Amino acid sequence: MLILFILLLLFFGFILFVIMLSKRPQGWLHPILAFGLFLSQNDNAIDDDRPVEKKRQESEALLRSVHGRLPQIPVENTTIVLKDKEYKVRLYKPATPSAKSVLYFHGGGFVLGNLEAYDNICRWLCYYGNIEVMSFDYPLAPENPFPIPVEAAYQAYNWYFEEKSKTWDKAEIFLCGDSAGGNLSTSVALMACQKGNTPPQALCLLYPALDMTRLDNHAYQSYSKGFLLSKSDILYFRKQYLPHESDWNHPYVSPLNHPIPANMPPCLILTAQFDILSQEGQEFAQKLKAANIPVEYKMYKGVAHGFMTITHLLGTSHRAIRHTAAFINSNHRFKPSLLEKFSNRDRVNKFGLKKQSKQTISNCL
Repeated sequence: MLILFILLLLFFGFILFVIMLSKRPQGWLHPILAFGLFLSQNDNAIDDDRPVEKKRQESEALLRSVHGRLPQIPVENTTIVLKDKEYKVRLYKPATPSAKSVLYFHGGGFVLGNLEAYDNICRWLCYYGNIEVMSFDYPLAPENPFPIPVEAAYQAYNWYFEEKSKTWDKAEIFLCGDSAGGNLSTSVALMACQKGNTPPQALCLLYPALDMTRLDNHAYQSYSKGFLLSKSDILYFRKQYLPHESDWNHPYVSPLNHPIPANMPPCLILTAQFDILSQEGQEFAQKLKAANIPVEYKMYKGVAHGFMTITHLLGTSHRAIRHTAAFINSNHRFKPSLLEKFSNRDRVNKFGLKKQSKQTISNCL
């Protein structure tokens, strides 16, 4: 009996401890994230003197550790040649082919990340939306600073559009990216609009980085430390990707600071509450709306930057991926019937996604 009493004390003590970790001045952080941040608070900083390749390996290992169970869908690893350079891509094939396809650019501050590290987001997006996804392994800094990754991403978009147009009379390419990948998605869309090429069907920007000049807004002041992505991380990434200060405010680096083209495609922007990039996403949504560009915006409460990669532990990550799939499949407007269809799948009941889907609709601009 005494042992049971001690175990109960330990259990409730642990619960109380996690609750205390979750309560922040800015609101309630998801308990899993709060406890994970507590355990990782002594981890190496991204701006230390470790070789960049070592940082990439450790980042990939960490991200893959939170992938969890993944849907079994056909996947093809191949390469494409763009201006005499070979790049890795990964194709995720849906059960039923369609004209709609997603070109995905991963996050990682333009320095970290690869096809493996972000495999889970692409798999679930393909599975939930029955959409073909091509993940592009763009060149990373510091070996390939700006504008090399942007130019490669733009070439990949043109290549993918041409390939899909061989099969479909009206190919519909959606650009999707998280964090740095959201920046690339936006830049590629701007390039297509400005160069007179066919712009993407729409953009899906997941907690995107959209301003490399102003690192002192309210979100930076509130979440600059202790929430997965810190201000010191951003400064490190900027130094690697943008070694020349004259590039910091380039339209393809800081699109938030520049005019929106009239032919800019519709856009979905998802942000995280505890994220130093959250204000950039919100302000870009407002900028698009002011320019009469169709935009849907939602901030997911209680989560931090990169939450969509934690598909093993966070139901919120699945809700956000389903949110993205619904946007792509509904001509940029949420249809309850479509979300109801998603809510019948096997992971929904476990995480209570049906209730959240209704909330998602009401919180869109």
